[in-house]
Amino acid sequence: MNMQESVLIVDYGGVLSDHHQLEAESALAEIFDVDISKIRTLLGENSEHGAAVREGRIDENIFWNTVTTLTGIRKCSRPSNDILSKLWAKTYKFNLSVYSLLARVRNKHPIGILTNIDCARSNYLVNEVDILSKVDFYFPSYKYGSLKPKPEIWQSVTDELKNRISQDVEIIYFDDRERHVTAAKKYGWNAIEFKCLSQFEYELIKLEMI
Repeated sequence: MNMQESVLIVDYGGVLSDHHQLEAESALAEIFDVDISKIRTLLGENSEHGAAVREGRIDENIFWNTVTTLTGIRKCSRPSNDILSKLWAKTYKFNLSVYSLLARVRNKHPIGILTNIDCARSNYLVNEVDILSKVDFYFPSYKYGSLKPKPEIWQSVTDELKNRISQDVEIIYFDDRERHVTAAKKYGWNAIEFKCLSQFEYELIKLEMI
């Protein structure tokens, strides 16, 4: 009898990376003449433009022009959209300790990332972080026209993993947001809320992935 195949999928921001890196956030806040709390709101996915850019419905130019309009600064007084997107990407710092555990899992099982992200920051991960060499599957939300926790992205990624691995593949998933964990479970994923490095290691041992 063949054993069921398993794949480990993790969120990027909050799991594989530490978000809210102060140096980059402070630089963005200074550029737009707002405080840290406001810049997080302006760039967050709960805003219409924040959701739209992560779903690929608008590009980085429209996104940054919208942020510029909302803050009331003059466009000519700020850096280019490319520089802004790179700064935004740097508000997340790749967590080597978390990845060291993922690398151990990868010795036995494929690993992947499912993240709410726009095209520009995704390109930064691909080109600067070399993310594609570090994982077997990479699912950026903008390619799917949907955001976690919306149903469409879970269905699309579930179908893709089943087609690429096996129809009965076990999808193990870690995310730092409870609502994403709850949504993933509706699609048969073994979803667990990520809390800290030691808890992550403990759960992987329990799952016999390391």
